[in-house]
Amino acid sequence: MGCHVVAGGLALNYPKACCLGTLLLCAGVALAAQDPQDHTTLFLGSTPLKALLTIDGEPAPQRTPVLIQNLEPGNHTYVLSKEGCVSASGIFELSRNQLSTVWVEMERSVETDADEEGYVDLIASGDSLLADGKLLDALATYTQVFDARPDSPLVPEVLYKIAKIHTMTENVSQAVSTLKLLVAEYPVVDLYDRAQKNLADLHYELGFFQQSINHLDQILYSGSTFTPDAISRYRNEILGAWSVQLGIWPSVDRVTQLIAEREDAQAQFDRALKVGRVTGVGAGITFSLAAGAAAAAVISFILGDIAYRRYSDAVYTEDTAILRSDVELFRVLTVASGGAAAAGLAGGLAFALARPKADLYRLRVEEIETELDELLRRRQ
Repeated sequence: MGCHVVAGGLALNYPKACCLGTLLLCAGVALAAQDPQDHTTLFLGSTPLKALLTIDGEPAPQRTPVLIQNLEPGNHTYVLSKEGCVSASGIFELSRNQLSTVWVEMERSVETDADEEGYVDLIASGDSLLADGKLLDALATYTQVFDARPDSPLVPEVLYKIAKIHTMTENVSQAVSTLKLLVAEYPVVDLYDRAQKNLADLHYELGFFQQSINHLDQILYSGSTFTPDAISRYRNEILGAWSVQLGIWPSVDRVTQLIAEREDAQAQFDRALKVGRVTGVGAGITFSLAAGAAAAAVISFILGDIAYRRYSDAVYTEDTAILRSDVELFRVLTVASGGAAAAGLAGGLAFALARPKADLYRLRVEEIETELDELLRRRQ
């Protein structure tokens, strides 16, 4: 038994509405977004799949693999059980604003007729048929794997390839059904985002704009396949097509402009806040040093003055080179201490200026969100 945890990504969920109200609501989707610091996302799977799962003593909503969002950050316990396998248990940790993946290899307690390598070879045969353009033969091969071993960890990949063939043969309803089965009952981190994007593509081509945007909003950005900026541009393209269909382009054009302004203001806010945090930490450290430096400056000034008087009063009785070096040393200490104090003041000033700037950008974000909300109410 073992598990592997990987961090990255995050998911946002937005409410659904209908018809025109949904169009504008989807365009202003950031209105309902929560603070990403409140989010955790967990993919938890097992070999074999379809094991019963409890987390912190509570049963999971379905058998493995599962996608669970918004658990509390921190340590959690899990227990997995499945007929023919030894129960497995352990602890995993979730961090704020991070996506975690836990995969558990369960030990089999009885001999089974499962030959995983044989199914790997069968999938490879299906891949060759697909590459040769023998789509129906490839489909039959992949389906054979799914029907024989629905609890195999190979199933998510098989379902994705089945949906691909249905898309290539223009059997859109079957492609959609297969992809929905994949994201609902076999959510795995490597395929989840791609499946949601494919569902968005298929609904967009069919003219089902609301469903298309809903699937885009489920993307978790768990890998490097998609970026938030690219998906945002795609969403705006869908909104444009939807607005043309409804004959309300001017309103949607304004919403799109407001979204762009909001994203820019939010980025400025994030940058200003980051500067404030960094300079705040720097100022705290520098102020600590400056406090000691100020005391050193006073002491060095006094000692320097004493040394200078010694030099003036005793040039004939003591080594003038030593006295002269004493004076120079204390002067250097005084300048260095003053510099440290000045650096502390500069850091504090930077911190004092950065936070109000961030707050101004945040106010701008709120103003844009208010205008978006007003547009929505007027269109309804």
